[in-house]
Amino acid sequence: MIGLAPKLLLSHADVLLTDPPAALASRWPSAVTVLLRQALERSLQQLWLAKAPALVDAPYRSQLLLLSRYIERPIAERATVTWYELSAECHQRAYSLPPTAVELARWYESVEALVREVARVTRST
Repeated sequence: MIGLAPKLLLSHADVLLTDPPAALASRWPSAVTVLLRQALERSLQQLWLAKAPALVDAPYRSQLLLLSRYIERPIAERATVTWYELSAECHQRAYSLPPTAVELARWYESVEALVREVARVTRST
């Protein structure tokens, strides 16, 4: 697996959420958004490597459609909605407002739940 582990990405996102550095000023919400999306996508990659390697390179939309077959449905559904919201936010336009603290917290909780569930499901593999 290439890149940082989902838990480490979540840890970095948490640091930015709780104590954003002055150097990032108004950009830290966007940085958190990117970190959360990466954590979600890396978590999916871990799941597929353990349970269905053929899906690793599939488009994320396809992966998300099959997610509830491998993990608990409520977590899969929240992760799917979160991925779409994070993706939209990562492609922010000049006129878009940054995500709110409430949105960031909701996305963080959703990604954290997915990371925990994938760890649980893949532990037995």
